[in-house]
Amino acid sequence: MKQICILSTIGWFLSLSLLSLPLLAQSPLSLDPIFLCRSGGFVDFNPVGGDGTTITYSATGVTLSSPTSSTGIADVNASYQQPNTGARYAIIEATQSGVTISRGLTLVTCTPIVITPIDPVFLKAPIPDVTANLNEPLASLDVGQYLVSHDNGYDYRAGFKYRVYGLPPGIKLFDNYALPPGPADTPIDLSKPSPLAYAILSGTPTLAGTFPVTIVATKYPAFQDPYSIADTFNLTVARGPLPVTLISFTAKPLPDQTVQLNWMTSLERDNKSFLVERSKNLTGFEPVGEVSRQETNDQGIKNYQLLDKLPYAGTSYYRLTQIDVSGKRTSYPIISVVLRDSPYQIRPNPVTRNGQFTVLLDEPDSAILTLSRVDGRAVSFRKIAATSQSITLRLIDQPTVGLYIITVEERGQSRQHRLLIE
Repeated sequence: MKQICILSTIGWFLSLSLLSLPLLAQSPLSLDPIFLCRSGGFVDFNPVGGDGTTITYSATGVTLSSPTSSTGIADVNASYQQPNTGARYAIIEATQSGVTISRGLTLVTCTPIVITPIDPVFLKAPIPDVTANLNEPLASLDVGQYLVSHDNGYDYRAGFKYRVYGLPPGIKLFDNYALPPGPADTPIDLSKPSPLAYAILSGTPTLAGTFPVTIVATKYPAFQDPYSIADTFNLTVARGPLPVTLISFTAKPLPDQTVQLNWMTSLERDNKSFLVERSKNLTGFEPVGEVSRQETNDQGIKNYQLLDKLPYAGTSYYRLTQIDVSGKRTSYPIISVVLRDSPYQIRPNPVTRNGQFTVLLDEPDSAILTLSRVDGRAVSFRKIAATSQSITLRLIDQPTVGLYIITVEERGQSRQHRLLIE
């Protein structure tokens, strides 16, 4: 991968669409790329403004992680050479609600970077391409061993922050900022806290195909700008014959505060049993029970069920895993269920400018809440009370009358509520 220097802006370009001008006046959208030479060509477009709907991107000279990801890897080569000047360039376009704007960026190749103690991030070796099997657990891949630090007596990876783009469904990045990581073969239990720093890709892919994955590591030295490095690799998920054809898997809350789990199969081959597990946050799972295969030679439809007598309150996730006679396991897509007396909501709503309101959720101690205007600007608030399933907040600066968005992140999911301030 070629190294790229800081980009210099050559200006703003508006779309030629005649419809874009009046819409831009109503919902201005802009791009503010952030890019470091040390990033190995990684570009963060940083959209600002807009109406909050999905933005799609296209770019010349930049390989996008996806059409809706505001990131990409710059490609500096002669095919994007500017006539007469010889400079390389990239044109990034963002489209939202029929409005398209562009930003032109000049790209210049630069010499390899000399690593110093204050410049701790570099790519030790390219991350290799990986092949996994559909619906089979991926052997944990330690990407942290490739994005490493300068060795001057302390391992800076303990302070790295990681981002990942383009992962297939079912695969997640698990990272931990703690003491320096141990040897590459150090066993790590992702379901429990670890005293070591790590960055591991793990999970069970649920969609076949080849996925270009981008990993970015950023170090924030004290009193200095952040240093970043990025690398891309292909994660190929191959199809294979499944021992069991799963027709459906459902979870239903019952009036007695239990959860009824049902699944339907066909064409079972060498099946031994099914394991059902529950989780609060999609990271750590615990067993609910194991159900043996039905003793019949019939290869038609079979129905199974299991009652979870001790489900979590609020949102829970359930994972079904099939175990064949050889011990091989196949996990199916995870489902969720909500077990609560009242729905997730805000009350009262509307709320007065200097009033207080209560957000109903699952875990007040660990939930992350943000309040913003519809244009994305943050609004300050203060926590004044909490119960087992709610948080009461008070607005600080008496914001203007209008519609606001409160975002709740908890138990592996994100919810948004509209809040009217009057």
